[in-house]
Amino acid sequence: MLSSVSLSQDGDILICKDDLGQVMRFHALWLRDNASDPATRSPQNGQRLITISDIPETIAMRTVHLDDDVVKIRFNDRDDVISYDGGWLTTHCYDRSDGAITDLRMPPDVMTWDQDLAKGMGNMAMPEAKFTDLKTDNHILFSWLEGLNRFGVARVTDGPIKSGALMDVAGLFGYVRETNYGKWFEVRTEVNPVNLAYTGLGLQAHTDNPYRDPVPTMQILYCLENSATGGDSIVVDGFRCAERLYAEDPEGFDVMRRHCARFAYEKFV
Repeated sequence: MLSSVSLSQDGDILICKDDLGQVMRFHALWLRDNASDPATRSPQNGQRLITISDIPETIAMRTVHLDDDVVKIRFNDRDDVISYDGGWLTTHCYDRSDGAITDLRMPPDVMTWDQDLAKGMGNMAMPEAKFTDLKTDNHILFSWLEGLNRFGVARVTDGPIKSGALMDVAGLFGYVRETNYGKWFEVRTEVNPVNLAYTGLGLQAHTDNPYRDPVPTMQILYCLENSATGGDSIVVDGFRCAERLYAEDPEGFDVMRRHCARFAYEKFV
């Protein structure tokens, strides 16, 4: 149970104290990004409807109030009050260190990339091959897999248009590890979606299934038909983002590497 809450002078940090005297701090940006109100998360499935870039850089908290272990915050970018359960805040507290990581390095055969990968500039080019070539020519398959290992992303074109066709792609080099979704997850539009993938809404850059053990080693996105406007696939190299953060803000990078992120599969109620 939380015993008290207060704000820093600038309103950019929430300070909570529990009944054991432990002090926890939460940044306004993190709180705003993790809000559970209907404008921030889908009421049907709890998935985030905004991206981090939708939150103003000057985000801060105007007021805070503790009501029966529920923290009620009013931010400076909107007038309504957003509530946070005290138990949830305690569980997701990141104001503690899990120990420093001293050895950070990329494998020698891996390259990080940015938007130049799509442009095919320099020694960067998106690995790409036709499905029939991958199926009939082992040299092309090996080169494609080598590129996939190097960049972490690759494209297959001219594949068969049939349900479960992605299994044919996976069968070229490995096997499918089943999950609670089955052998594959079918993206389609539904009336009452339990996942944003079942809607026509765009998805922000994210990492799929980081809560699994073992985590997916490779994921295949296979488009049979696109009946909606848009539908572009966007990929981001998180390691290049980390390299840029290290170059531009070493202290911020150090904070992130010392505080482990917690991932969980939770059903939204």
